[in-house]
Amino acid sequence: LLLGSESSGRPTVAVSSCSSHIDDVETHMSGDLSWLLNLFHN
Repeated sequence: LLLGSESSGRPTVAVSSCSSHIDDVETHMSGDLSWLLNLFHN
């Protein structure tokens, strides 16, 4: 987090770096074709 100010004295805030990580995503299907979609999921 970078804190600063403009020439007018107004404060500024900036993010110097950002990251994210998704470890696992699960989906569950239901309905008439769920068995077909689940074949490709598993």
